[in-house]
Amino acid sequence: MRDFLEDESSSASMENDSSRSFEIQQSLDSDEEQHFDGIVRSSASSTTPNGRSLGTDLASHNNLLRIGVGILLLSCFLYVVVDSLGQRHVETALLQFLGWVQQHPYEGALAVTTCYIVATIFFVPGSLLTLGAGFALGSAFDNPAMGVLIATCAVFVGASLGSIGSFLLGRYLFRDCVYRLAESYPLFQAIDRALERNGLKIMVLLRLSPLIPYNALDYMSGITSIPLRDYTIALVALLPGALMLSFFGASASSLADSTTSTNTTVKIITIVSGLVFGGGGVYTASHYSKLELDRILQARSPNDFTEILDSVDSLDSVEVFLPSADDRRHDDS
Repeated sequence: MRDFLEDESSSASMENDSSRSFEIQQSLDSDEEQHFDGIVRSSASSTTPNGRSLGTDLASHNNLLRIGVGILLLSCFLYVVVDSLGQRHVETALLQFLGWVQQHPYEGALAVTTCYIVATIFFVPGSLLTLGAGFALGSAFDNPAMGVLIATCAVFVGASLGSIGSFLLGRYLFRDCVYRLAESYPLFQAIDRALERNGLKIMVLLRLSPLIPYNALDYMSGITSIPLRDYTIALVALLPGALMLSFFGASASSLADSTTSTNTTVKIITIVSGLVFGGGGVYTASHYSKLELDRILQARSPNDFTEILDSVDSLDSVEVFLPSADDRRHDDS
């Protein structure tokens, strides 16, 4: 009996010691948190030489940067729209630029890449630039295939870098504006939910079957959960369109350079055949990509736990039943 009491006493003292140690550790953790909070508050409340807080200055600079870049983007966009309805200075400059590319193909390819980056960020459609690059570079080489290859590479690199730039701007600089832009595309909400589960596949399908315009998709992708890595890999799906448009431009250039009727007839047959097969391939890929994308967006599987969670408005509505202490005692007995 005495041994039993001694064991009980020792176990009680051990419990008291452990509880006291736990309280001491909690006190130390609390002191560390208070110390860290104090450092953060003191850093945030530290003042600059003009008497303003550091946090206020940073927020002010960020707002000014957003306003400045937003005004620049909007001004360029409005200028392109107004100019296309009037004097067409942009179109004239583009034709002059393509003439220079034709005379300097390698430097021109780098210039096409740079122009495509700017055009993508500023919402300028790049289809005409791709056709023009194919036309200019296709006539700059004796072998039109070389011109098509260089034009495709230049356009793809420029479009990819421009899309990544738009993605980063939408994610970090213009997040609020992009949210308002996404509201005009009701389908985007379903796409956003699908991106959470399979971002890379969905983004590839969107590139092959553009349910949302490319430029808008670049910015709106920034407010989704897709990682930058998956978004960048999915840009490979831009290659078919770039190749097809470059081939169209080079084909027009090849016809313009024909000297005899025989050469013209042969080139027309070759070009038409290439356009039919190439266009058919792109259309087929786009069609089946759209079907697959629709299937994913409309899928409702009762066995998919993710879909079940999406249908629950709040976790509070989920009831979990666990056995009570009385039930456990009853089972033990």
